[in-house]
Amino acid sequence: MDLMVQRIILGSRILIIRGDMMKIDINKVIILENKEEYVVLDKVNCEDIDYYYIAKINDTKTDIENNYKLIRVIKDDNGDSIIKEVTGEDSLRKILPLFEKTY
Repeated sequence: MDLMVQRIILGSRILIIRGDMMKIDINKVIILENKEEYVVLDKVNCEDIDYYYIAKINDTKTDIENNYKLIRVIKDDNGDSIIKEVTGEDSLRKILPLFEKTY
């Protein structure tokens, strides 16, 4: 499987991509500022918000680790795309079941 790489800047627990470079797709690799790499496993939309299920790639880049995150993308006032990790029990209980329906 060929994976496309996209660099994402991490700033105080928020991932930011400047301008309209933002295009996250399934099987793309996201590289954080701290050099951690995540692959996008799945995508769902809920209430006009895209949510992505991502997994950390191991150091040898041969497999994924048992480290998963749920993220969403929003636009800030400057038009930059900001990726935020979805946290909180209520949010996770609402969004995570939607990913099960995609299989």
